[in-house]
Amino acid sequence: STSCGEDAQGVRDDVQRRGKVVRTKLVERFDKARQEGDLPANFDSDGLTSFLFALVQGISLQARAGASR
Repeated sequence: STSCGEDAQGVRDDVQRRGKVVRTKLVERFDKARQEGDLPANFDSDGLTSFLFALVQGISLQARAGASR
């Protein structure tokens, strides 16, 4: 959606909204795992979620550029 023109603003908005929901749910899940003792007490749920989102975005960009597995 980021490479589309202004006509696709609605699509971009929807993708961003969905991404925020996914991000929130992932942070909540990491927090739950930390509270249950499955992750260290000082685990940075928000930091790991940001890292994972950046990783997925990077993989997506590489795929669009024709990178192989």
